[in-house]
Amino acid sequence: SRIIDEGGKPGRRRKILPMKIKPPPGYPLRWSNRRTILRCLSGCVVPGRGANIGRDDAVVFKDFLTEGEGSVLAEYADRKLLRRRRYDKGAHWDKVIENYREAELRYPATDDGPESIIGVIVRRARGAISDHVGAPPGGWLPPHVIDLHGSGSLGAHVDSTKFSGGIVAGVSLLSHVVMRLRPSRDGDAGAAPADPDDTDYVDMYLPPLSLYILSGAARYRYSHEILPDGYTFIQEGKESDVNERKTIRVARDRRISIIFRDAIDGAP
Repeated sequence: SRIIDEGGKPGRRRKILPMKIKPPPGYPLRWSNRRTILRCLSGCVVPGRGANIGRDDAVVFKDFLTEGEGSVLAEYADRKLLRRRRYDKGAHWDKVIENYREAELRYPATDDGPESIIGVIVRRARGAISDHVGAPPGGWLPPHVIDLHGSGSLGAHVDSTKFSGGIVAGVSLLSHVVMRLRPSRDGDAGAAPADPDDTDYVDMYLPPLSLYILSGAARYRYSHEILPDGYTFIQEGKESDVNERKTIRVARDRRISIIFRDAIDGAP
């Protein structure tokens, strides 16, 4: 997809236009499976040899936010939402996340100032997600801010289908991370992931200011986790040069993410 900035100023809506991606002749088999070829945006999504996932189910929009927007959003989350909260060093109720802080992203509906920029960012993110997967029939849940300490961890899990619908998306701030998707046995929160030695995984490189979207099989049939510091990500080249590869050593530090989920259709 291409991101077009209307005016190039913070607060202006940016359109995400679809771009059809077709595999060139001789496309490497490691990118394919029996049914589909995974879509890769900006070289940020790389599957293992046996990944079986829809081409639009796991995508990353690099540089979705401007640096100014990212700074305002991180500072607002830090000072207005998380300042008085301590890092929870114990396990979350579903036992997958440790050393983190979390808050609902609330912002006043003012006409100017940082709060209005927050609202613009939220609306634009939801618009981009809806453009990609369709508008959620049940509407949106309130966005959440998750502050993961540099020494924190987010283990393999599938977001509970009891509390949200078919979309899990997030804007990444402060730190580069790699999110790994693995086939899940039971397809629900708390389910044990597949054997860690399996090659049926998908790695998603999430730099600051990026937006990732999980839907379809990536939402329901694959668990997701954040890999530890020091992981080496092999970024594939562009379609025109599939043999070009770039090695990125991901030095993970404190990370703030803004999480977007849709409501279950028909839920009260």
